Amino acid sequence: MFKTRMFKMGVMKPTEQIKQTAKVSIKRTNLYMCLLLTIAAMIILCLPPGMVFAASSHSVQFVIDKNIYVVDSVVCVMDAAPYVHKGRTFVPVRYLAYGLGIPDSGVKWDSATKTITLCGDTKEVKLEIGQQIIVVNGKPGYMDVAPVIKNRRTYLPARFIGEAFGYSVSWNQATKTVAIAKSAPSLEDVENTNTSIQAVAAKVSKSVLFLEVYDSKGNPYNQGSCVAIDRNLVVTNYHVIDGGSSATIKGEEVSTSMIEGVIAYDIQNDLAILKVNVNLTPVELGDSSSLRAGDKVVAIGNPQGLVGTVSDGIISNVSRQLDGKQFLQFTAPVSPGSSGGGLFDINAKLIGITAASLMPGQAQNLNLAIPVNLLKPLIGAAATSNIIPLNQFFGPSYPQNQVAVQEVVDRLNSEMAERYSSFGVIRFKFAVFDEGPSEYDYNVIALIEPSDYITWLKIYSTERISIMRQLGGFLNLVTNGGLFRLGVFYCDYWPVYPAYFDPNEVSLCENGMWFVTHLIGYTYSDQENYYWNARP
Repeated sequence: MFKTRMFKMGVMKPTEQIKQTAKVSIKRTNLYMCLLLTIAAMIILCLPPGMVFAASSHSVQFVIDKNIYVVDSVVCVMDAAPYVHKGRTFVPVRYLAYGLGIPDSGVKWDSATKTITLCGDTKEVKLEIGQQIIVVNGKPGYMDVAPVIKNRRTYLPARFIGEAFGYSVSWNQATKTVAIAKSAPSLEDVENTNTSIQAVAAKVSKSVLFLEVYDSKGNPYNQGSCVAIDRNLVVTNYHVIDGGSSATIKGEEVSTSMIEGVIAYDIQNDLAILKVNVNLTPVELGDSSSLRAGDKVVAIGNPQGLVGTVSDGIISNVSRQLDGKQFLQFTAPVSPGSSGGGLFDINAKLIGITAASLMPGQAQNLNLAIPVNLLKPLIGAAATSNIIPLNQFFGPSYPQNQVAVQEVVDRLNSEMAERYSSFGVIRFKFAVFDEGPSEYDYNVIALIEPSDYITWLKIYSTERISIMRQLGGFLNLVTNGGLFRLGVFYCDYWPVYPAYFDPNEVSLCENGMWFVTHLIGYTYSDQENYYWNARP
């Protein structure tokens, strides 16, 4: 029987043999597909709740070392498997694009420059093999890994691509699965309210007063704003009163009245509580810890002595960290003279004391306020404190000489604004950074030209460090031994959430854009030497 079968197979007609071979091939393929789909189903069933997303919220999942991926709960097969390298999941570009809804026509390859371009409906993402730079709609970002070619296939880091197209990316260690889902922050999270900006201003503007400080000869020395927090107490920034001998307040319901003295202060958080001799209408304190990016806010102050100036905006960052200090970052425009003013939520509760603008006149989105929760302990201390007349108050001094600092900044802008590198010129814009009391005599901030940031990313780390060393050396020379500090930032607006940056460096804007303030270098001095460093 066995020999007969072998003989019959041997004399089979060629056409019949081809048909039989095709049947076997199809059976094997179907078996392979069934096996993959079975594995995929098992993987999906094993995923924890929330890891498989409904089709109404577009998602894709890739499993390490498996030739499958899941798009909106539909299992698909691919001919190459994702893998992990340096803690990042790499996925073949074609299948990553499919998973994100990008058609073949939206995936472009330039063999001359080894550049991959992914084109979505509103976003264009460019990457180069071996380069840790991602460019989204012309905006560069830094990745901690680079695209690679492996086994004649181009692999991209899933996290950075997913986030570039507005997805959130999560990793499940138990199932070795990376999940990419549409859940990036948006303005839809902003809480709706029927309370008008005008209603907030009408309720609290009488509680925000103009504060003028005088020197020992009675000449105007400084001016700012203050907020009534009790019948006879106001709060302002410490740096507004520092060095003054007397002060007065004036408001909508208050004629010019003298400040009796300082009753409590916190130099670290730039706060001072003053005692006044008139009855005021205090504001209601809010809770700054409950704020979210996108919350509506109203800023009230007295820029240039204009009492009761009102502007509105949103909270763009709830925990901006600068020099070890915590701030709220908001978009409502403020001007010089607004220091010590009030930042209010939509329910007319005080949530912050306006303090600084990182780059006055350069970026309206860089306005800062001290969270009201940092003020609350000081209010408690004020209840048991004695009044110290301003002319007898010798708290820690605020050393920065603004005139001298401006002269240094002018020299920086004229002599150090352009630095040369192996990839071209890198341009900077310098300005005085007035954040309140500081241990430094010269506080300076710089912004790199946004279009030059990609050059900053391309140059070697030694070149970046060299540029910061040059800036530190220049400051050490022109400040004549004074203590200085310079921070250099990349600041720009992004149409998509720039997930490549620290969340603390990303702020939400009213128009739906995202604003980045990323520290790329610094230099500072102490009594003996100066120091510098740089990063991408």
